[in-house]
Amino acid sequence: MLSIFVIHACKKDKPTPPTLTTSAVTEISYTTATSGGEVTDAGSASLVSRGVCWGTTANPAISNSKTSESGGLGAFTSNITQLTPGTLYYVRAYATNSAGTGYGNQESFATLAVEVPVLTTNEVTDITIITAVSGGNITDDKGSSVTARGVCWSTSENPTISDSKTTDGSGTGSFTSNITGLNAGMTYYLRAYATNSAGTVYGDQRSFATLESGVTKGYYLLQQVGTYYTSNFGAISTVAEANSICSVLNSHSVSGVEFGPIYFHPDDIAATISVAQVFQSHGIDLWLTSGALQKNILAFNNDHFPDQYRAYSMTSVGSIVPATVYSLGSSEKVTAFDAMNPEAMSWFLDRYTQIYLRPLAPYTSGYFFDEDCLYYAMDPNYVSNIRIDYWELPAYSDAVLRLWQEYCVNNAVTFNSAVVTKFPVHNESMVPNGSGKTQYFPGYNVPQKVESGTAMVSIPRNTGVWAAWDDFVTSQYVKTWIGGISKAVYQANFDNPHFKGVIYFGLHSWSLGYEEVTDPTFIMDLYRWVPWGTQRGVRLSKISELPYVDHIICETFPPIIGNLYKYLSTYKQIIMDHNKTFGLMLHRDDTWGLDGWDLESDRWAAIQYFQPTIIARYPINRLFPTDMYYNKDKEALFDQRLHDYR
Repeated sequence: MLSIFVIHACKKDKPTPPTLTTSAVTEISYTTATSGGEVTDAGSASLVSRGVCWGTTANPAISNSKTSESGGLGAFTSNITQLTPGTLYYVRAYATNSAGTGYGNQESFATLAVEVPVLTTNEVTDITIITAVSGGNITDDKGSSVTARGVCWSTSENPTISDSKTTDGSGTGSFTSNITGLNAGMTYYLRAYATNSAGTVYGDQRSFATLESGVTKGYYLLQQVGTYYTSNFGAISTVAEANSICSVLNSHSVSGVEFGPIYFHPDDIAATISVAQVFQSHGIDLWLTSGALQKNILAFNNDHFPDQYRAYSMTSVGSIVPATVYSLGSSEKVTAFDAMNPEAMSWFLDRYTQIYLRPLAPYTSGYFFDEDCLYYAMDPNYVSNIRIDYWELPAYSDAVLRLWQEYCVNNAVTFNSAVVTKFPVHNESMVPNGSGKTQYFPGYNVPQKVESGTAMVSIPRNTGVWAAWDDFVTSQYVKTWIGGISKAVYQANFDNPHFKGVIYFGLHSWSLGYEEVTDPTFIMDLYRWVPWGTQRGVRLSKISELPYVDHIICETFPPIIGNLYKYLSTYKQIIMDHNKTFGLMLHRDDTWGLDGWDLESDRWAAIQYFQPTIIARYPINRLFPTDMYYNKDKEALFDQRLHDYR
C-alpha cells in the first residue's frame, strides 16, 4: 500500500495545446477577407502565437499561409490577404504554446471572381465640324486593374475598340477623351470602354452629330486679300476700302477669300481686324492664310531670327550649312525656320496663336495653307521636269538628326545590320564634308530629269534607307508644320461659331508625290509637270491623313490640256479616300483668252466632270473693272455657270 501511494504522488499532468474557435469569414473581396478566432483555453503553457491559417485544401495548417496576431486568451481578428480572385479557400484559427498548436473549427469561403469594370460614358460636348470631347468614369475595376480606357466611336451603333478610339491612361476614376478625325455633318455613336484581365466592357452609348462645315457645292473662294496698316503694296487698311471691295464680291456671289496681313506687327493686326469686321458684316468668309509665313517668322521674335531654331541644309558637296529658302510670294531667299523641329514649332505656335490666330478668330471662318511645302524651289530658272535635289531641303539641323535617329530605332532602319544614326548622302565623296553627321547609303534612285512620255509609275523610286528617309521627312514636316498649325487653329477657334475648318491648297505637282501615283496611263506630257511632292518634303496622302485638315484644293496651272485630268483624278482619289472635301482651282491668272484660246468651256467641263465642292480662283483682281483683263460679259457668264453648278 505504501509503495502504490508514492507512485501516484509523483505522476505529472500531460501538456496540452490551446483550445480555440474560428470566427466566420467576413468582408470577402477579390483578394482579401477577414476572419479570426477566440482562444478559450491557453492549454498547459503560455501562448507563443495565434492567428489564422488558410489554403485551397481542407484542414489548413500553419505550414500553409497564415497570419500572426499578438495577445493571449480571448478573441482576435485577422486580415487575410494576397488571395486569388474567384477561388475557394479553407481557413482555421490556430494558437501555439510549448505543447503544440491547436486549431479551431474549419470555415470555408470563396473570393469574389474578377469581372469586367463598371463604367459610364460622359456626355459629348465641344462638338465642332471634326472634333468633340467626351470621356467616362470607371467606378469599380471589379478586382483587376484597368489597363486601358478611352472612348470608341463609329458611324454605326455599338462601336467597339476595333473602330476608332482614344487611349486615355489606366486605372479607375473619371477621364476625358479628345475625339478627332471626324467628318463634318455626320452622326456618330460613341461609348466609353475599359479593359482589365477579365476583358473589355463598354459604357452606355451616346450619339452626336458634328457641325456642318458650311462649305457646300459651289463654294466660291478667291485669292487673296492682303492687309497693311496703310494702303500700300496693293493691300487694304480702311473700312471704306473694305466696303468697296465687299460690294463687288457680293455681286459675284463670292463665298470666301484667302485673307491676312502682309506683316504681323500690332498696327497691321489692328488694321486686319477692322477690315475683317467689314467682310464679316457682308457675309463673306475670311480664311487666314499661311502665305509668306516662312518669310515672316522673325516678326514673332522682335524682328530677330531665333538662331536656335534655324534650319540647315546641305551643299552639293555635303557640307551642312544654315539654310536659306524661297518663301511664297518672295523672289529672294530668306533664313529658313526649322519647321521639322517640334521644339521650334512649340515656340512659334505660342506666339502665332497669341499674336494672330486668337485675335482674328472672332472675325474669320477658317485657315488656308497656301502651297505649304518644306522647299519651294522658286528659282526663276527652275524647269518643272528637273528634280529637287534632296540636299537643298532645310532638313539637316541637329534637332532633326535626333528625330531621324529615333525614327530609325522605332522603324528598324538598318544598314549592314546596324541601326542608321546619320543623315544619308548618295555619294561617298560627300561624307568628309558632313561634320561626322552623314553616311553614304545606296538606294537613291530619283532621276535628275524626267523626259516627256515617261509613265509616272515607271520613274525609279528610292529604296532601303532612302525610302525610309523620304517617309521620315514628309511625315515629320507634314505632322509638325501643317499638323501643328492646323491643330493650333482649331484650339484658337474653339468658341468661334463661324468656323468652317482648315484648307490645304496645293499646286498639283508640288504636293503630289510621283511615288503616290498608281495609274499606269499617267504620262509626263509636253508641259513637263512632274509630281515632285516628296522631293519638296510633302506627300498628299500624309496631308490627307491629318485630323485637323478638312478641305483640300488642287491648284492647277493653265492650260487645261495634257495630263491635267490625270493629275486631278489622282489628287481627288487620295482626298476622297480620306474623307476630305475636294476643291479645285482651274481659274488661275485669268486673261479670258489665254494663248488665243477661250478656256472657259474647258474649265467648266472639267468642273462638271470632277464635281469639286470648292471652286477657287486667282487672282481676285480679275473681278474689278480697274483690272486690265476684266471682261464684264465673261464675268457674267462665270456667275451664271456657278449659279447653275450650285
